Order: sequence, then C-alpha cells, then structure tokens
Amino acid sequence: MGLSDLAFFRALAHGRRADGESACRMMLPADAVAAFKLTELMANTDGLCYMRTHRPDVPILYDADEVFEAGGYKHLEDGEDVAIVASGYMVHVARQAMEQLEQRGLSVSLIDVYSLPLTQRATEEILQIGDDCRGQLLVLEDNFVGGVYDDIAAAAAASDKGICVDGMVLRNIPKSARTPEEALSLVHLGVENVVAAVQKMFDQSE
Repeated sequence: MGLSDLAFFRALAHGRRADGESACRMMLPADAVAAFKLTELMANTDGLCYMRTHRPDVPILYDADEVFEAGGYKHLEDGEDVAIVASGYMVHVARQAMEQLEQRGLSVSLIDVYSLPLTQRATEEILQIGDDCRGQLLVLEDNFVGGVYDDIAAAAAASDKGICVDGMVLRNIPKSARTPEEALSLVHLGVENVVAAVQKMFDQSE
C-alpha cells in the first residue's frame, strides 16, 4: 500500500478547477458497503477521484441502504471524554481500542471520515463533536503525514473553539509482518498505542 498517497492527493483535493470545484475527490472506505457506495459516487462524479482501500477482512459497519456523499463523514459512536477521527482500516483499530477504553471508564466518540476534502458543514460538525468531548480530538491514520490529520488540525487552528488535535500517523518506514496487527504495532499504531494516546489526552485535559 502507498503511504504518501493521501498527502499527494490531498494537495490536489485542495486545489480548485476553473469551475471552482475541487480538483480531486478522495474516498476512504472502512468496509465493503462503503467501498461499493463510494465507487458508485466516484462513477457519478465529474472529475478526478481517488479511492484508498485496504486488504484485511473487516466487519461490516454500514447497512446496505446507508447514504454517502462527497466530503462527508459518519458519527459512529457518541462519547464525551475524547473524540477519535479515523478512516479506512483505522476505524476498526479505533473500535478495538474503544472496547479497552470503556473498561477504563472512558467514553469515546468515533468519527469515520470517508471522503476528503470535507465540506464546510462536515468540518464544523466534526469540530463541534471534538468540542463536546472536552476539546480533545485524536486522528488516526495508517499513512504518512499530510492526510486527514492535517485537514482536521488546519480546520481546528482556523476555528475559535480551542480544540486540542493530536494525530497518530506513520512516522517511520514500516517492515513486513505476519498480520496487520503486528505491522501496526511495529510502527506504534496498534490498538495498545491508541489506548495509551487516548488515556494521555484525557489525563491532560483534567
């Protein structure tokens, strides 16, 4: 899988065509339903589109009649202590981490950003969710910097909400491993790393 792809296509996504539309739409499905629906959306979108899929088998998150739109997101879980923003495979990593965090007594919101660039409405709503979670927002990505984390951080910096945005992204060259879980742990993006990061954000917010 490419690891600098989101940074490359995000640069295009924030460029504008002559008609004012985004130069590229990015699709980041987390399950088979999202992949199917977003493929349909791409086929009916004028201009360049890019989809980033993943290889591991994952549980189905969405019903067959779920509606997806360019620049949209899904608020999968509602919590009050920390908000996690993820996309693609990292949505499932976040869900596993949330199970352990619940055992620690932490209530976590989960947001699936399945398309970039986010619409202004989607951006504002995501920031509001973060604001409602003690102003703590953690973004998870299995790629190098330049993707969803940068989008959310830039939006938070331009807002007046004072939200603390932290990001877990790939910061070193990964090595081969037997399972996705082992590969993520080697680059400090495993479930245990997410749990520790959320706990740290929560502790610092008190």
